[in-house]
Amino acid sequence: MLMALGAYKTLEYVQKFKIVPERLVAPVFVAIVAVITCQNVNFYMFEYRRNVYFQDANGEYAMEVGLMAKNLGKDFQIFLLGSPRVFSGFASLAFIAPDNRRIDLSAENVANLEVNPDQRMGFFAIPENRSLLAEISQKYPAVKTDLSIATQAG
Repeated sequence: MLMALGAYKTLEYVQKFKIVPERLVAPVFVAIVAVITCQNVNFYMFEYRRNVYFQDANGEYAMEVGLMAKNLGKDFQIFLLGSPRVFSGFASLAFIAPDNRRIDLSAENVANLEVNPDQRMGFFAIPENRSLLAEISQKYPAVKTDLSIATQAG
């Protein structure tokens, strides 16, 4: 939309100074939009994907957590120790595992955490918060806190 608006405004300016004849304004507009569209499609569908420009450590981490939760089922609850970089509301996590309950944990609320050890759950921590997993393991020895695929990412 912005691309077409930009092309239109450029042609409007060029037309104001009579650089392009009136009858060529529409074809030039269509040509500009077509060229820009082709460039965008080529970039995003090929170069952008091939060179993995969209992946950063935080997005990859959220994707890994989402994939693990999805594979473990809808009743699998996610506790995420990702602050300040990754949160349970990350779009990729919510998209991949929309039915899984997701809860953000931080150093402040780990001490007050109450969980049912019979519940299917996993605790995921970014490297900076792995020490919090030890606290959870001590408090709930039956709960699995070392989900290595997700905790290694990022």
